[in-house]
Amino acid sequence: MTAITTGLRLTPARTPVRTVIPAAPQVAVRSAGPAAQRVAAPEVSVTWTSTPDVDLTSPITPYNGWEFPEARRNPLGVVALLLAVVGGILALIQTDATPGWLLIPGSFGLALLALQLRGRDKNVASMAVMAAIAGSIVAVVNLAFGA
Repeated sequence: MTAITTGLRLTPARTPVRTVIPAAPQVAVRSAGPAAQRVAAPEVSVTWTSTPDVDLTSPITPYNGWEFPEARRNPLGVVALLLAVVGGILALIQTDATPGWLLIPGSFGLALLALQLRGRDKNVASMAVMAAIAGSIVAVVNLAFGA
C-alpha cells in the first residue's frame, strides 16, 4: 500500500510537520469470467510547503488585523432624497404640478451622482433613486387619471 506524504512548515519553530495520508485500497473488480482481477490505485505523491513565516498559534482575525473603513455620510444623497420626496408631494397637486415635475428629474440626477462618490454611504443615495422613481410614477398616474 502506498501513502501520500505532505511536508508542512506550520510551527513557529520552523520544524517540519509530516502528515501521512493512506492511499486508496485496492478494489476487486468483477470481470466477465469467474476470476476476479485486482486493480491497483494510482500512486500519488503530494508535497506542499507553506511560507516559513506562517504563525498558526495567533488567532485569525478578519482583514489580517486591518479595520474596514467606515463609510462617511453622504450629504448629496440626503439632498437628493429630500428633493425626491418634495417633488413627489408637489407632483400630487392638481392645480400646478410643474415644480414637482422639475424636482423629480433633478433629484434622480443628484442621487446617481451621490451613488458614484467613493467612501460615502450608498444607502441614502439608493433610497433617493427609489423615491425619485416612485415620485415619477405617482406624477404620471396623477397626470393621466387626475380630475
